[in-house]
Amino acid sequence: MITSGEIHYARVPRALWEDRLLKLKRAGFNSVTSYFFWNYHEPQPGVFDFSGEKDVDAFMGLAAQLGLNVIARVGPYDCAEWDNGGHPDWLISDGFIGRSLDDSYFRYAERWLRVILGKLGKYDKSRGGNMIALQLENEYFWGDVPYHEALAKVAREAGITVDFYTNANRFARNTNFIDTLDLYPDPWM
Repeated sequence: MITSGEIHYARVPRALWEDRLLKLKRAGFNSVTSYFFWNYHEPQPGVFDFSGEKDVDAFMGLAAQLGLNVIARVGPYDCAEWDNGGHPDWLISDGFIGRSLDDSYFRYAERWLRVILGKLGKYDKSRGGNMIALQLENEYFWGDVPYHEALAKVAREAGITVDFYTNANRFARNTNFIDTLDLYPDPWM
């Protein structure tokens, strides 16, 4: 059984990663779920930063060292109450059609996925790593299964073998994605 809590490395100073992950483990969890925010790592077009506080390998390695599996949430859109849902500022323009197969968006989203999944691929469970699932997109309530299938295709081409899921897209049922629900307790309804 997977028991997971959320720790977003981008929201926690690196000096505290071990402390937070240990607390998660000591609370009885066997996995950690984390967003990998696009705009955190690509502040300018084609300029990627995975150094210092943004060191994905250090976070993934530390989780593995502590015996925690990782569920990676790579977007390209994350929401998570993070600026632009993780979309870089430079991407958004008048002609931008976000979260779609439109060339104004998808070619950049695909580039992001290829870069981040190139980093995460070595942690794929099939390679003996600790990444056990991958979330593509988040809170996409409107369907667009071809867009989701294109994201899945990019991930498979990048060598990712773990199961995919997406949050709150009932239209993606019976596709390459595990079916999920996004439920909140009352009074949020």
